[in-house]
Amino acid sequence: MNISVKIVIERTRELDESRPVTFVCNAQYDHDVATPFVDVVSINQYEGWYSDPGHTEVIVPRLTRYIDQWHQVTWREVCTAAINARQLFSMTSLKSPLAYMKDQILSCEIFEYI
Repeated sequence: MNISVKIVIERTRELDESRPVTFVCNAQYDHDVATPFVDVVSINQYEGWYSDPGHTEVIVPRLTRYIDQWHQVTWREVCTAAINARQLFSMTSLKSPLAYMKDQILSCEIFEYI
């Protein structure tokens, strides 16, 4: 257990109990030591960007599997804090990447807290 992470998260809760605590985790789901203390696991995942660029067919199955793995290990809600705009655009192909990102950001429930 990482005591310093636990202390920081506890202090964060003391400062504002009305908001869920999260951070963007850079560790793999089976090696992370901080997520047991947070309410929401936030991840950055770039499927089809660094590996298999241009192969949009891998994005949804890989991202889904990755999120499921996090949830099965932590039993926490999982939020994709950052995925690339090309990836999102490839998944929808209905709007420009910028318009899609704007709609997604404006529709996030978390902005009700701000």
